[in-house]
Amino acid sequence: MKRPEVGTLAWAEATGGALIWAERIAMLWQATVLQLRVLPTQTRWKLGLHDAGASVLDATDMKPPDSSTAQAAEALCAGASSAALLNHCVRTWLWARVFGSLESMKFDAELLYVACLLHDLGLAEQYSKSRPGTCCFAVHGSKAARDFVSSQGWEDRRGDKLAEAISLHLNVRVDPRHGHEAHLLNAGAAADITGLRFWELPNDDVRRALELHPRLGLKNEVSRLWKDQATACPASRARFLDRWLQFRGRIKSSPFNE
Repeated sequence: MKRPEVGTLAWAEATGGALIWAERIAMLWQATVLQLRVLPTQTRWKLGLHDAGASVLDATDMKPPDSSTAQAAEALCAGASSAALLNHCVRTWLWARVFGSLESMKFDAELLYVACLLHDLGLAEQYSKSRPGTCCFAVHGSKAARDFVSSQGWEDRRGDKLAEAISLHLNVRVDPRHGHEAHLLNAGAAADITGLRFWELPNDDVRRALELHPRLGLKNEVSRLWKDQATACPASRARFLDRWLQFRGRIKSSPFNE
């Protein structure tokens, strides 16, 4: 029987977040393809030859949705996260908005915002054991987030879409066919943690985002958390990214000053 695609809810339910070797090899290939795809633009940026362009976020774009669910998600994120992780979640949303504009993508604004706020919920101690037999913080977080939006009155289909976006976000890349929100969450989180596609972010948008939501030593905090996850969960995507793609090294060398 064919295994479901890595990161999907079906995969999470079937595997508990544990990779097999065939999946590791496939993810290595995805990472190679992604690196080759971004290399020309990344090289031009490092040589000072690439212009990221004008700001795409105006004052309205930087204001979060004002729904009751969005406000409750803000409170949940703030209560479960350090100040550095809270700011990371908000910046993830801002970078996701930038990429959404650059890629001309339509998306559910509330769903994207809530997904960005709650994508690291599985790192919080109170949610890290929410699924017995599971050893993947994104899978834990997806369940916690789905339970949360269900309590807010979201229909099951929309809640599943949110949960799958969170479960998928640890993949090397998330194809838009999984939903624009899932694709943009993955891109925004990767940009803020490792600097992937940082060169596409307009300088003015980066400056304003960092002024409003400073990093507060995020590199050290995430490196510590990642080491803990990789050690505790040897078959997880966190361990794969750390061992085979030097994830903690990428965190430390990301182009953000702290």
